[in-house]
Formats: sequence, structure tokens, C-alpha cells
Amino acid sequence: MGDRPQGEREKLDRLVICPKCNTLHEKVPLPPGQHAKCRVCDTVLYRHDPGYLDRVLALSITGTLLFLIANLFPLVKIDLLGHQQYVSIFEALYQLYASGFYVVALAVAFMVLIIPALVLVDYVVVAYLMRQQRAGGIVRDLLVMLAHLTPWSMVDIFTVSILVALVKLRGEVTIHFGVSFWALIAYVAIDLYLTRGKRLGHLWDLYQRYYRSAPADTVREGMDDVVLSEESLLRCPVCEAVNEDREEQTVCHRCGSHIYRHPNSGVGRTWALLLTAMILYFPANLYPILEIKSLMGHSSNTIIGGVIALWDDGSYPVALIIFLASVVVPILKFILLLYLLISIRYPVAESKSARHRLFTLIEIIGPWSMVDVFVVTILTGLVKYSSFKIIAGPGATAFVLMVFFTMLAALSFDPRWIRESEERRREHVVD
Repeated sequence: MGDRPQGEREKLDRLVICPKCNTLHEKVPLPPGQHAKCRVCDTVLYRHDPGYLDRVLALSITGTLLFLIANLFPLVKIDLLGHQQYVSIFEALYQLYASGFYVVALAVAFMVLIIPALVLVDYVVVAYLMRQQRAGGIVRDLLVMLAHLTPWSMVDIFTVSILVALVKLRGEVTIHFGVSFWALIAYVAIDLYLTRGKRLGHLWDLYQRYYRSAPADTVREGMDDVVLSEESLLRCPVCEAVNEDREEQTVCHRCGSHIYRHPNSGVGRTWALLLTAMILYFPANLYPILEIKSLMGHSSNTIIGGVIALWDDGSYPVALIIFLASVVVPILKFILLLYLLISIRYPVAESKSARHRLFTLIEIIGPWSMVDVFVVTILTGLVKYSSFKIIAGPGATAFVLMVFFTMLAALSFDPRWIRESEERRREHVVD
């Protein structure tokens, strides 16, 4: 993981680059309970929280137990004219798969079952081993895995989708919430604290402290002879460590990930993923995403058709949520990513911090496009009477693929491109 001299590595460890606006800072000692913020965008850079690791261990174990309860028992029971139906996450996925929507079922299974379970186990093992200060190599690999898995965990969005689906059925059935539903709500609260409320960089800081700290006399040795310029520094996208640019390819000195300052195919790959997502947007909206089969006949709804039906039925909040999540959010992501990619090729006068905020917005709103697909998943598993069934439509597959490629486009976008385009613009102005 980089054969850097001790003095250079220790000096790099005392620097931090803001993950939002790419501003370089030097770390200063903090008293317990305090945190340091970026001087440009107010993002929390690091903190001194002595009890954080114990909380992570306790909450991850609790979250694991709650997650098991939420998946082993029915979430909801509905009663339609004396006929009762139960739905669990496994049942909903099975119904999707049995209907022939293998891609949708597989995607939902990964986002709400497999990846969240791996994230929980990862947190438990990392927190336990860190407290014991054992198996540093395993801890490092698990932290790297967490960085790659966390963006794809969407149980919080799935939970909101359950409520949206039940509102769609209001007035038609009697709804009873099972203990698993409340366990799911509690789990989501813990998940939000672990994966959204706190950056993974804080765990990496603890890894640095427990496994890589050198004695005080050896830390200072040779540090005064190390000279680093801001232009030559790179932030690792996995562990957030500061690294010195090693031209063609840089290996992070903390986590071992490869860091490319000028990835030749990076921008082209992002363009390709974005254009693929934009193409998929049309079949996702033109084909039905939901089909209803009953004794009265067969009907189907596209996304827009479903929004109009909900609005006409008086379900204004639900109609607005689905319209924003399934129509507005994808278009907004397309526009913002297009703007950022074009601004990299043709630098604009807008500040780099403003463009970094736009990229942060893309990361936040991106997964919420899955709301409609999750609603279809819940309804497919919940409404399966012999005389009345709700199944996914062909538009659901296209929609899942659209969200998938859009998220890949956002993940492949390197925020450093914004900084480099700003530098080129300044050089052009000076010339």
C-alpha cells in the first residue's frame, strides 16, 4: 500500500481534503465531543468522539436483531371481504420472481435484503475487531467493502414505499401492521445513524488511530524535510485519506485503493452510463409499470397514469411523492449530470463549491427514484387474491435498469474533475 517514507506518510495523515468541495485542511487536535468543519462549505471533516465505536457496536448488533425480525415475520396483514393476506419481504420478492420479473426481483433483493445484511455484519465485525485492536488487515478490507456497499442499501426508501403502497389501498381493505413493520422502522433509524448520519471517514480515522499510529518520537523524525504542495495531493474516494499524486497511478497509503488523477476513460464512461440511463427513461415511462387483473377485466398504469389516477382519487400527497420520485428526480439527475459533464469540458464561471453542491444533491436524491418500483413490489406481494391480483408491468424492468445506470453514472463521476476544470479556466483567464 505505498512504500512512502515514514515522515511523508505521517505528514499526509495530518491533512484532510473536504469530500464535498475538495478544500485542503490541516488537522488540529480536538477536545472530546468536538468536530472540525470545512471552512468553505461547513461539511464535518473529522471529530473526536470517544464513545463512537461503542455506539457503533451496540447499534449494529441491535440493528441486526431488528433486521432479522423484520424479515422473518409478516410486515402487514390486509383484510378484503373476510379474506386475509400477509406480506413479508421474502413473499413480495417471491411473487415478483414468480411473475417473471427476474431483473426487478433480483435488484430489489440486493437493495433491501442482501446488501443491508452485509452492511450490518460488516459494522458488527469492524467495531468488535477495532475495540480489540486485532486483525488490522481484515478491518481495512471490511471498511473498503462498506464504502462500496453503502450507496446501494435502500431499506429506508423501501419503508417509505410500504406506506405509499398502503395509502394506495386505503378504503379498499383493512390494514393491520405486524411487529415486523415496527422492527423495520426501528432498524431504519439505526441504519440512518450508521450510514447517513455519520460518514465512513470517521471509522477510517479510528482505524488510523488504532492500527497505524507511530510513537511520538518516530512521528516527528524526518517530517520537517517533507515538502508537499496542494496541487500534488489527491483524496482517496474510498477512505478519504490524503495521498501524493504519483503520476499514472496512485495507490492509497491507507486502504490500498487505486487512485487515478486523470482516468483516460473516466469521463467517457460516465457519459456512456448517463446516456444509457436516459434512453431507458423512455420505455420506463411509456410501458405499464403496474398491471391489475380482476373479474372486471385487465387494466394497466404507466407512471404518469398512476399519478393521475391517484390525484383523481384524492390521494394528493402520494401522487406528489410518486411524481417527484419517479418523474422529476430522474429528469433532474439527468440535467445536473449533463451540466456537470459539459462544465468539465467547457469550464464555466460558476464556482467549484457550487458545482460540488450540485453533485452532492445528485448523490442524495438519486436512490429515491426507486420508490415506485418498491411500491409495485409491495403491492405484488400483498394483493394476490384469485379474483384480484396486482403484478409488475414491463416498465418496471426498464425503470430499475434506468435507476441502476444513473447511480453508476453518478458513482463514476470524479469530483476532482470539477477542480481541474476550474484550474483550466483560471489558466485561460490569465493567458
